[in-house]
Amino acid sequence: MYRFMAEYVQKNISNEEMYDIQYGEYCPGELEELAVNAYFDIPILTRIELHKQMLDELQNDKAIAEAKEAAAISAMLDENTPFDTDSPINHEYTAFMNGLVVENRTKAERLEHEIEEEEQWRGGHEEGAEDFK
Repeated sequence: MYRFMAEYVQKNISNEEMYDIQYGEYCPGELEELAVNAYFDIPILTRIELHKQMLDELQNDKAIAEAKEAAAISAMLDENTPFDTDSPINHEYTAFMNGLVVENRTKAERLEHEIEEEEQWRGGHEEGAEDFK
């Protein structure tokens, strides 16, 4: 749902509105309302299919983030690390790997939240979707 609306806004935003954003003077309103209306103009079965596709993408992205986090942790725990503990670059390597762990853990948590939101919408929380669970 959010991707549809974001893409609608991206496709329909004017140059003037882009300048307003750049200068911190943009006020949401008509364009965002048009995006919501365009979304709800889509037939309900199409919207449900969009939600299913979005869920698949989010779950795939989350699995990748979790795999990257696990790989970084595994690499740091591996006894055959690329650098000795007294190597001048070991500290930078460890900090980099810790950064990968945090980055991917944070991404996986964000994606989990997005999955929960998308499941609520797909689950019939839209007007007209109650009969299509």
